[in-house]
Amino acid sequence: MRLPDENDRFPEIYEEPLTHSREIGEISAALTGTLKYIKDIHKNTAAFNYKYAPLEMFTPMIREACLNNNLFVLQSPSSSPGRMGVTTLLTHSSGQWIRGEVAIPFNSKEHKNLPQAAGSICTYMRRYALGAFFSIASHGDDYDAVEAEKIEEPKPQPKAGKALLTKLEKSASEGRESLTKAFAALSAKEKKLLTDGQVATFRAKAMKVSAAPVGN
Repeated sequence: MRLPDENDRFPEIYEEPLTHSREIGEISAALTGTLKYIKDIHKNTAAFNYKYAPLEMFTPMIREACLNNNLFVLQSPSSSPGRMGVTTLLTHSSGQWIRGEVAIPFNSKEHKNLPQAAGSICTYMRRYALGAFFSIASHGDDYDAVEAEKIEEPKPQPKAGKALLTKLEKSASEGRESLTKAFAALSAKEKKLLTDGQVATFRAKAMKVSAAPVGN
């Protein structure tokens, strides 16, 4: 058993080193085969002031990965004086196996509802162990934005107001010279509000007016 030292980031967690069968070639190949089934998980369940990914988000994915690669996961609560945890045994149809244990300090006298406390710790440790065995990470609220490439929709551009369009419409109805002067008098901001289609429409109308024969 590895005891925590002063450099441990989480000194309250104790971990047993992994142990395994003499040969692990076939179980290693099978674990590689699980990669196409295993994905990271989004934390979607709130508890107090944090979010977490519940056990039921891990198990269906892992069952499918194991079923298609001749693997089986056995998890069992474990305890020793002053601590409680879970032992995880990953087995392969070849008989090869990998085993690990994780535990945390536990004082039964500190809990009024002992079965509930023990069950909560066991469930937490099962998630912790499964995530470690299959390299599953759980992510916060921003995971979806990071994981999936999103195409941002273009922001709507401001449009020319009715007063501006009415002024240009009037200038266009007076001919090309009047419209040219009206365009020249526009500010840079006003010019940006006009679409290419609007400008083309005004010019076409002005050209038509200018080309029309002058009446008697």
